[in-house]
Amino acid sequence: SSEQIESRMNFADVDRAAIPINRQTQTEADAINHENDHRSKLIEEKKEIQLKEADLASKEKLVMESLSTLELKQLEWEQWRRQEEINWHEKLRENEAATRKSIEENMCKVEKERLASLEKSHMEYEKLEARLQKSLLEVETKERHLKDVEANHQNERKRKLAELELREKLMKEEMKHIIEIEA
Repeated sequence: SSEQIESRMNFADVDRAAIPINRQTQTEADAINHENDHRSKLIEEKKEIQLKEADLASKEKLVMESLSTLELKQLEWEQWRRQEEINWHEKLRENEAATRKSIEENMCKVEKERLASLEKSHMEYEKLEARLQKSLLEVETKERHLKDVEANHQNERKRKLAELELREKLMKEEMKHIIEIEA
């Protein structure tokens, strides 16, 4: 075991200092020194491995914390994305509603203008119809008046013609009578 080796090392150091070393003892001492060096290297390697394992464990812990932070950030991002999507859809609905309202208002305005124009045209039509009826009545009145005037003229002409004929007849008779008297 390592304790035995260490005690041998200490014993070997004491032996070297106190007793002259023979060749065989020197070889054993070299073997022990070599074994001690080898064990020291193994201990150092073991310490290095332990340090590396501790370093790896801390790095693994950091990686796990990073992963957990990353997963948390990913969850937060997903929640943010969903909320943004909901906000976007809500804004889209609001924009659609505003656009629909604007279109409806414009259509109502256009429809009111169309109805106002139609009403104006209808009123103008009624005014024109009334003027036409009035004009037609005036024309009919003038036509009747002209017919009456023409009838009066014809009656007057007939009367004058009859009167002229009567005068002619009277003049002829009077001439005849005068001729009879003179003859």
